[in-house]
Amino acid sequence: MAKVYVASSWSNEYQPWIVAFLRERGHEVYDFRNPERKTDFCWSQISGNWEKMETDEYLDALEHPLAEAGWMKGAGKKVIVYRRPQRPELMYNLFDGIFPTVAARFLKEFDEMNNHAVV
Repeated sequence: MAKVYVASSWSNEYQPWIVAFLRERGHEVYDFRNPERKTDFCWSQISGNWEKMETDEYLDALEHPLAEAGWMKGAGKKVIVYRRPQRPELMYNLFDGIFPTVAARFLKEFDEMNNHAVV
């Protein structure tokens, strides 16, 4: 089974379901909403003034929602995108898979990719 980090917005209603779905099938999943250990991230890494930042400053610090996934891919991690059907952004081509389908197919293809991955 694989180690999985489900990168998602805090407001994504599907994130807890995807985490539970993958864990039920034996994958080790890090849940940033409910970390089992101390989280590796803190806002003080972004700015020493983080407690007084305005909303626009937070948004500038985060830039784009793909930044986290792009960092993971740059670090050599496998990145798989699950999202409802829509026209994907061009940058999604750098990831290992885009699954706009139901969860069972997503999991089947994810497992196949994991089992046949070249390390």
